[in-house]
Amino acid sequence: MSATLGATVDKVNHKAFPIVGWLLTDESFSILSFNKEKVNTSFTLGVQIPPYFIWGIFTIVGYFLGDFLPQNLKVAFSVGLLGLFVALLVPNVKKHLVTVRVVIVTAVIYAVIYYTKVFPLGWDIVFSIILSSIAGIFLIGNETLEDKEEIKE
Repeated sequence: MSATLGATVDKVNHKAFPIVGWLLTDESFSILSFNKEKVNTSFTLGVQIPPYFIWGIFTIVGYFLGDFLPQNLKVAFSVGLLGLFVALLVPNVKKHLVTVRVVIVTAVIYAVIYYTKVFPLGWDIVFSIILSSIAGIFLIGNETLEDKEEIKE
């Protein structure tokens, strides 16, 4: 995410890049991706700081309160987290055909790794992400998503 953001934000002070990269969350990346014309150093940090610290605080809260939650609520939170990732992915999938291809390749790679049980549980997703990222580089190439064919509505 930080590499993608770094390539598209011209108005962010380059000295702030390490901080911007450190504070980057899925949520702030999504907001910054959809507001490229507003992105500058202060806007970027203003978008990033609240979610980063809220994420950290509630990670600690979740650690201590997680044992008190009923099992069905824990499962619901897991499904909600998956829904969040889908919500981050869908806007790009709806807009760019190449994203559809990357998603399909990712699903195939994960299915092959998962069902062949080449890697232990947990490592299957790590290797799927790495291989899918490499495949995405070749599918997208040197162009940005904006240069790729858009899906017509």
